[in-house]
Amino acid sequence: MTPREKYKQRLQELQASPKRSLGQNFLIEMVVIERIIEAAGQFSVNNLIEIGPGLGALTESLDEMADDLTLIELDKEFSEMWRQQGMNLIEKDALRLDWEELVGGKETLLVSNLPYQISSSIVMDRSVGPDSILGCVFMFQKEVAERIMAPQGSKQYGLLSVMAQSFWDIHKVVDAGPGCFYPAPKVSSRVLSFRRKKPEAYLETQSQRKSFLKYLKAGFAQRRKFLIKNLLALGIDRPTLEKEFKVLDIDVKARAEELSVSQWQQLFYQLLGS
Repeated sequence: MTPREKYKQRLQELQASPKRSLGQNFLIEMVVIERIIEAAGQFSVNNLIEIGPGLGALTESLDEMADDLTLIELDKEFSEMWRQQGMNLIEKDALRLDWEELVGGKETLLVSNLPYQISSSIVMDRSVGPDSILGCVFMFQKEVAERIMAPQGSKQYGLLSVMAQSFWDIHKVVDAGPGCFYPAPKVSSRVLSFRRKKPEAYLETQSQRKSFLKYLKAGFAQRRKFLIKNLLALGIDRPTLEKEFKVLDIDVKARAEELSVSQWQQLFYQLLGS
């Protein structure tokens, strides 16, 4: 029986079908599954959380790897299946959880074949914290993965790039074409591994990181405008902005995508971080 046939049979047994509203495309390619498990194994943590296990392509291997595996599953049919198997389950939306309470200060790794519609938000939120989440191994739509790792000055470089690269060392794990999933999506996917960086002193707290995110959102709000005009929305007067741009040797006519991650951080510190 092929993986595709096995998943179809399991769905029939559950009297369920993939839900487009939840972004359900089940991973069926063993090579990709093995690469994800291998990437997860690079982290020395005993507390592991899988977001959206679905039918369990990754779950059994993750359970063998970790002392403590928690599943976060929003789908009622799949939640019931995992509950019956005695798994530690949270039947909630991963975007609405209290992650501080969930992780409880334990060094933790997150793994997920993420639903495409929540992937950017998950990266943003977990960049803010908690810091005890030491790493993530996530599947993304390839276009989103490219934005996350985009270099300064490229078309893909933006808010997501700067936020992710400020708090994580990020590496490509493997690509996955549409045929690696059931049902097959219309786009290609990519798995990335994230390892948390030691933050700058002015970005250590979640409050500081939320301020940094607000600042980035203002900076990238209108890409065609000069950055200095976008930052006026933060309530900082133009003379102050021009002064700090000069201190950091940033052209007052620079646009958001022209600043490096380091420059974004330094400018934040000069304007808002002290």
